[in-house]
Amino acid sequence: MRTPDKKNSLIVRGVVIPCGLSDNTNDAPQSKKDIKKIFTNYLNHETDVQHTFVKNFNVYTLENTLTETETVIAGQKVPAYSWIASVMVINPEIQQMIREKKLNGFSLGAVSDQSLNENADFLNKSLRYEDLNDSEDLNPLFISLVEYPANGFKFEVYDYESFLEKSYKSDNMSENEKTKGYVSENLLERVLNVFMTKSETSDEEKEELKKEDAQADISNKELLEQLPGAVAKAVIEALNSFSK
Repeated sequence: MRTPDKKNSLIVRGVVIPCGLSDNTNDAPQSKKDIKKIFTNYLNHETDVQHTFVKNFNVYTLENTLTETETVIAGQKVPAYSWIASVMVINPEIQQMIREKKLNGFSLGAVSDQSLNENADFLNKSLRYEDLNDSEDLNPLFISLVEYPANGFKFEVYDYESFLEKSYKSDNMSENEKTKGYVSENLLERVLNVFMTKSETSDEEKEELKKEDAQADISNKELLEQLPGAVAKAVIEALNSFSK
């Protein structure tokens, strides 16, 4: 159902659980598998403010997903397989708190299986990942908008129009940075041929090596996994020399 007020909204996008990182309280880092277990228990898509466990009104979830690759949010690198979310805030009081920097990031409000079966005092009970026998037992009730996110990641804030224009490769990266770290398979093959034969490379050949190939790209990380260490190092050095 379309809300007529969405053009006056604020939209925030941030990290719920970063993969493999301990939070500011030194709680146990969560693995890719752990995060998936918790993520698949978050079925109500509700939000609150500062862990009040009181549902927000006029705040709507737009994105709730697990990243496939490393990304950048608010200038911070977010590891692959992290849980991120975007919410559209129409509520004017919450909008004001965001503008005044009283709300800066996300924090997960969740209870254990045991607490669900008890008359638990959620507001005065801290639940830590390290105290769980299995992440499967964690039940997320709210993604909370908080002033000091324990995960250390601040969210990005957009008005409606800037959100529509946003590129998730990150506006914080230049065009060169967006493509940095990727080489075409065809280019790799030709660089290897130059390196392995130890032949002298003319300026014309170097220019040819710089050209963009139409074949699929592979990341340097994948490249390093595919090649013996010594050859991989030489390839990266060769690529760097060609790009100068």
